[in-house]
Amino acid sequence: MRPKHLLLVAYVLALSRPAQATVLWDLSLEERIARADAVFAGTVKEVKAVEAPDGMIFTEATLDVQRTIYGPPQSTVTVTQFGGTIGERSVIVAGTVPMAVGESLIVIVRRDRLGRLQLVSMGLGAFRVSGREARQHIDVPLMRRDGRMVESPVEARLDIDRIEAVARDVSRTLERVPR
Repeated sequence: MRPKHLLLVAYVLALSRPAQATVLWDLSLEERIARADAVFAGTVKEVKAVEAPDGMIFTEATLDVQRTIYGPPQSTVTVTQFGGTIGERSVIVAGTVPMAVGESLIVIVRRDRLGRLQLVSMGLGAFRVSGREARQHIDVPLMRRDGRMVESPVEARLDIDRIEAVARDVSRTLERVPR
């Protein structure tokens, strides 16, 4: 390779960033709840990785539900996300939400075709709760409707009253929609 080409390659590598396969749609809170089957506030009581018959690894987090904000009441729910670690094998999926035992969360969930509860729009479907504040950290880019990207990290802070009000509004709106 000629010195000019080496210089060009070095320049391109210096400006490049690591590739990231996950990009989430920048959905509003209203859109996330409208796509959900339920919204729960609870405390994580167990986290475990499981392997599907096809070899894919999932992480299941079981929450003790303190409050059902939207949807049918439940006392416990298990939220399933792609990725996890079993033995020496790890699958890391950008955009998922690490959950730890004892953590207080609000989760916006939808049943998949296999009946598992999954977060609506991955990381956009979970908030860490502290007092009356719900916080969210998104570590992947968000795509806006106009095609522009919002680079990560994205931080969001909402009052829990706001989440509850949006859930009530979405519920009322959906009740009026003919089936």
